[in-house]
Amino acid sequence: MLSFRAASTGPTPLPRISSRWKPGLRNRNLPDYGGPAIVRTVLPCPILNPEENSSSPYFREPMSVVIGVFMEDDLVEFYVDARRFEPFEE
Repeated sequence: MLSFRAASTGPTPLPRISSRWKPGLRNRNLPDYGGPAIVRTVLPCPILNPEENSSSPYFREPMSVVIGVFMEDDLVEFYVDARRFEPFEE
């Protein structure tokens, strides 16, 4: 129930703002919990994850933002569900 409330509330991430996973909503390996990610793009219309296996946790997940995470010396981008993120405050 806590995860549903967390996903249902909060501001939508904005471009160029640092974000992080909301507690209990991380479903990917990166970024780490508490680790920052840069919102690169907010998509005008969410893209549904093309995962074909309906038993996958990613099946038809709406990916609505592109985040960037620094890995070594590279910025790597991921498509994620914005409802799983909150603003990162240092």
